[in-house]
Amino acid sequence: LTVLSSNIRFFPAVPRPGAPVTITAVVRNQGETVADNVVVRFEDVTDVEDEEEIIVEIGEFTIAEPIQPGARELAVISFDTSDLDGPRVIRVTADPDNEISETDEDDNSAERTLRFSTSAQGNSQGAGSDSLASSTDVESREEGANLALNAQEVEVEVARAGEGDLVVVATKVRNEGSKDVGGFSIQVLDESNDLNPLGSPQTVEYLAAGEEVTVRTVFRAAEGLGTRMLQVVVDPANVISESSELDNRVSVLVSALTPADG
Repeated sequence: LTVLSSNIRFFPAVPRPGAPVTITAVVRNQGETVADNVVVRFEDVTDVEDEEEIIVEIGEFTIAEPIQPGARELAVISFDTSDLDGPRVIRVTADPDNEISETDEDDNSAERTLRFSTSAQGNSQGAGSDSLASSTDVESREEGANLALNAQEVEVEVARAGEGDLVVVATKVRNEGSKDVGGFSIQVLDESNDLNPLGSPQTVEYLAAGEEVTVRTVFRAAEGLGTRMLQVVVDPANVISESSELDNRVSVLVSALTPADG
């Protein structure tokens, strides 16, 4: 399992101080065997005391889908930056407790620096009327957003027949608020099986007010899709401040589907 610094990303890329941040990391399986239930740990290792780093755990994300040899999966977590100053060094580690036997344990971890908007820092200190207006506009942008889902706009397709069907869930996400928004994810869950995640969370970097985007989540139904209840959730970690959270999740009853030819 490998994690590269270049594959660690922040949404927003340069947030204002104190704003919630979504961190994503790509985990690759460069071995020859399947990696199951891979745990990914996110840590803030910025601070040092007596020449020793202080490790603050942000949280862990378990990749539900097996990572096939040569494949990659995405880990996602929300980071609360309240009361944090200056740039933060974020460390991401795959299989931190060495539960998975690997040929190389030296490339499981990587670090990347999260930097905050300097203009936002100046605004928070009251740098002037123009700066204050700019800061207020940024804050209202998130407050005025409203991500919305409609069960009628969720489409489920099976790519081919047989055990291990490749399933594609296409979800239309609307921003029905008055402000632009970005850096949120969409997750598909299996309501028929204790809300287990299906596929990896998909991230939307930007969605303007009044616009919509179709997000596709792909997963394999190991025993065929059958009949089950799927739940689709936008912004499951509540990263985005919205005027309404009541339309962020929908449930869809999926009957046994006829796979497409091929």
